[in-house]
Amino acid sequence: MKKIIFIISLFTTFTFSQTKPDKVVFPISTEYKMILKKSSAETSLCQNPIILFRNKEHAISGFDLNNYTSASIKIAPNKLFVVMDYITKGYIQKEADSVHYENYHCVIVDIKKYKVVHQMQSDCGGKWNKQNQWVNNNILLFDGNRKR
Repeated sequence: MKKIIFIISLFTTFTFSQTKPDKVVFPISTEYKMILKKSSAETSLCQNPIILFRNKEHAISGFDLNNYTSASIKIAPNKLFVVMDYITKGYIQKEADSVHYENYHCVIVDIKKYKVVHQMQSDCGGKWNKQNQWVNNNILLFDGNRKR
């Protein structure tokens, strides 16, 4: 009886551990996808974002792999840029104590160049307009049509 319970327990553990997604995949266009790898099961934050182009993975230049992003992105209408969170977390040693800190930014990533092209802190709540411009409070912050 103990062997049967042990086998059922192993099977259940294996089955459920296989169903937890360890990454989030966003189709950006027919050729490009963004893959966000989950940092842990306890949090919805992700790390190590990569761009997949023709089945080849490309790291995003300017995105520190120690930083985090949420499991969501905002894709420009022309599908050449995305906005994603850029969260820095860590500890600072202050005298005898260790102080936790978090900085919240967002970045605009050029999909074809695989790199961060713009960083913002207070304008992350903006949106892409039909002209491929990142706008917040009617202020143009980034023009996705300018010469790349």
